[in-house]
Amino acid sequence: MRVASTFTVTQTGTGKPDYSSAPSVFGTAISFTNPMPVDITPGVKEATTILDEATIAASATTVLADCTAIDLSNGLGKMTLTIEATYDAAAVLGIKVHLRTSYDNTDYDTEDWDSWSANFAAGTSIRQTKHYDTSPMYLKVLIENLDGAQPVTDVKVILVVGT
Repeated sequence: MRVASTFTVTQTGTGKPDYSSAPSVFGTAISFTNPMPVDITPGVKEATTILDEATIAASATTVLADCTAIDLSNGLGKMTLTIEATYDAAAVLGIKVHLRTSYDNTDYDTEDWDSWSANFAAGTSIRQTKHYDTSPMYLKVLIENLDGAQPVTDVKVILVVGT
């Protein structure tokens, strides 16, 4: 884009300024009365709990119906998922996070778009966040308890989307 460093605005007989020699952006004249649009507001972000399970039994995995769909169809470019969980003192393994995508919010993939194991320490509560530059239309999260003998409690997935 080329913008002139100096220009002259003349008054025509119609009472309207003549911007024919003024700089423009995509054909729209830029002037004191018609400044270049600038958005100075910060990006809007919202936090939403999309999965909230009091207990996930030993060796169990949540199902798609347990999770609110993450709607990214409006083109929001970034998201973070925060996982919270409390491990039993006798647990030997933690949880695994699975993300599944859909193009229509009805049929979800049978394979993970992404998956990762959350930090683990027996008898503790964890909170861990992962950032994504997104491209899917819709996402849902499944949480798998990897421990074969102990439940995991107070499991939450909090989503933050924004620009």
